[in-house]
Amino acid sequence: MPVTTLDRCADQIQTYRNYCGQDFSGLQLDGADFSFANLRFANFRGANLAYANFRGANLHGADLTAAILAEAYFIYADLSNASLNGANLIETNFKGANLMGADLDDAEFDRTVMPNGEIRP
Repeated sequence: MPVTTLDRCADQIQTYRNYCGQDFSGLQLDGADFSFANLRFANFRGANLAYANFRGANLHGADLTAAILAEAYFIYADLSNASLNGANLIETNFKGANLMGADLDDAEFDRTVMPNGEIRP
């Protein structure tokens, strides 16, 4: 039996903001506050998330392909195995974030703060 997104989220502790597996693709969410939210396997493909706050959020396995993440905050967020392929990461802050296994192919970097604090031109 194939594993579904819902199955992968079933073991998550219910939190105040549990958006595990939710579809936010293509939405205009600039400035949204997703701090400390559970966003495992969420779909943000092509969404506008400029200036959004993902501080401490769990985005393990999330799809942020071609999303606009300019000046968004991912401080101490878990983006392990997330797809940021083709995303706009201009002035995005990933300080302290977990990017292990994340797909950053074709992402646009400019003054992006990486997990170790270095600025990626």
